[in-house]
Amino acid sequence: MIKINFIKRTNIIRYFVFFLVLFYLSSRSTTVVAQLDSALHEKMQSLLLNEGLTGAVWSIVDSLGIIEVGATGVYNNKTGRLLRPTDKVNVGSITKSILATGILRLATEGKLNLNDPVKKYIPAIKIINQWEMSHPITIRHLLDHTSGLTDLRLWHFFSENITEDVLLESAFVNNSEILKVHAPPGLYFSYSNMGYALLGMVIESITKERYEKFLDNYLLKPLGMKNSSFEFASQVGSQIDNTLAWGHLDNKLPVAAMPVYLRPAAQFTTTAYDMALFTKFILGDGFINSEKFIETSLLRQIGIPDKTVAKQNGLKYGYALGFRTRDRYGYVSIIHAGNILGFTSMLYCFPDTKQAFFIAHNMDSETANYERFYEAIIKHIKPIKKNKPLEIISSGNLSLWDGFYIPLIPAVEPLAYFDLISGFSKVTCTDKHVVLNPFQKAEIKLKRVSKNLFIADGREEPSHLFYQDSLGNRLMIDAISAKKKVSNFYMYYNWISLIAGLVGLFYILLYGCIALTKNKITLITKPIFISFSGIVLIIISILFLVTQSFLRLGDITFGSVLLFIATCILPVGLIFAFFQCLKRGLKRRQEIYHFAAIVCALQWMLILISWGLLPFRLWI
Repeated sequence: MIKINFIKRTNIIRYFVFFLVLFYLSSRSTTVVAQLDSALHEKMQSLLLNEGLTGAVWSIVDSLGIIEVGATGVYNNKTGRLLRPTDKVNVGSITKSILATGILRLATEGKLNLNDPVKKYIPAIKIINQWEMSHPITIRHLLDHTSGLTDLRLWHFFSENITEDVLLESAFVNNSEILKVHAPPGLYFSYSNMGYALLGMVIESITKERYEKFLDNYLLKPLGMKNSSFEFASQVGSQIDNTLAWGHLDNKLPVAAMPVYLRPAAQFTTTAYDMALFTKFILGDGFINSEKFIETSLLRQIGIPDKTVAKQNGLKYGYALGFRTRDRYGYVSIIHAGNILGFTSMLYCFPDTKQAFFIAHNMDSETANYERFYEAIIKHIKPIKKNKPLEIISSGNLSLWDGFYIPLIPAVEPLAYFDLISGFSKVTCTDKHVVLNPFQKAEIKLKRVSKNLFIADGREEPSHLFYQDSLGNRLMIDAISAKKKVSNFYMYYNWISLIAGLVGLFYILLYGCIALTKNKITLITKPIFISFSGIVLIIISILFLVTQSFLRLGDITFGSVLLFIATCILPVGLIFAFFQCLKRGLKRRQEIYHFAAIVCALQWMLILISWGLLPFRLWI
């Protein structure tokens, strides 16, 4: 009897403790970590094997706020150590979402206004903006990627001369025209890593301390993200962190983290659980422990563009305040993708149902289909669809919109020419729909839903806008790009110029090689000798560049200097050969062939010079 009473009292105590714990957890917004779902884990393992990837960590937040974490694959492919859910990862551009949240915190505290001109905080930084009087760059423009700035320069991310504590302004002193604005700020989206580096400088100007230290202490700690940091961490060297998973390249070769110039745009280490905490806050009302941390109204503007041409003409969604709205798999969600050396990541939030997930792969593959992982998790959490199908109307006569479209703002200078050659899209209008063919990408069919708005197959909301500006330019705009129409003649001319130039250079190279094997002295006396020498030097420089580490692509190396010299010699040699041929006359068939090859190559060189590509310098 005593034994029975003791057992009863023990059970009562257990139940009492259980209800106390349950009450505590419910009062703490339910941050319970659920057990791993075995079916999802098996699916992720299968996808990892099918896509040839090394490892993945993920977290899921359900509508009750319960967090599920998981991991599969290896921490380091060389050692074979398994990847754990608690291991840290680099998230690349998802850093922007978290830094943007720090900016919103400063705005909530009244330390800045999102509509403040950037020059108010960093006046010493030279920004070339021809629209400064009417359209100065504001903090909001930088947050939304609508500043009109280009993305980056090669050396911003591919350099071994960077230290983890290099001053942020070092990214902008190498070239006085690096911060050139290409379109009126606030009107068009154009992704810019440089813009977020400027935001890091704004934080430092306001707080009078390194942005990493400020955000770690005044953003991450209040959010409970104890295992996350903006500070540089690596798997090797003085900043070693043994909990940071190794990144991997396409060949599954482990690669350690490297510092970059534009670190406010891409330098952040975290865990899957910490990212779940972050998404819970973003999906909330901006309060922490009943105290306002970020204005609720600011959180509600995430992913909703502000005063852009797209927004003013009916495209509701896009990029705003560090997040992008995405319309995929039957859901409109808030996301941000990221990739950096050895890592690829994705953050997904469903505001309507308060669900979210984060996933990071410790391998940056050019061939893997990461979308399969995102789709698998979405099917697992099953968000509720609330969107109604849009009414499709007749396309009508849209023949004026037929043609080629190229990026309005170049991504990487001085490589804008390559955006023209390989970044174009072809638009063909029919009675039923508009067919969009991006170069080297899958065809997209657009259906008309209003005068200028169109929806792509598989979308829930209008996805494309066809717009004519006050100057008569025809533009095609979607959530993450703006492209302007150019004439067919312009595109054909550039393609013909490119092909003719390559043919001319190949002829000179081939003739020079044949002549070299027969008689070296004879070749030296030919007008094309200097041009031939320039081509050979270019080939030799490329061989040096491909054998060096790609992380040195933006550094001054033997290969890059040799390429610069060679691209100085080549056009000079072609000009010399051109006048020499005219001086000597074109009497024989071979001389005519030589002259034709020289003209073909020279015209292309002049095109490249006009685009700022010659002489070619990787370090500017």
